Amino acid sequence: LLLAGMKKKSRSLFFISFRYGYKRVFDLFFIFVSFLPFSKFFLSVGFKVKLFFFNYRRG
Repeated sequence: LLLAGMKKKSRSLFFISFRYGYKRVFDLFFIFVSFLPFSKFFLSVGFKVKLFFFNYRRG
């Protein structure tokens, strides 16, 4: 019973961290991308993806 409760709690914690951490993931992604060649291309694609996710989360 305790294990199941812990599992449930960790799952909700994971969802919370995912919900509020996806922006941080994108920031890391942009930092990583800025060190790559063709960074402008990746940045534009990443920006479009970020916009899509932002609109998806709002709507």
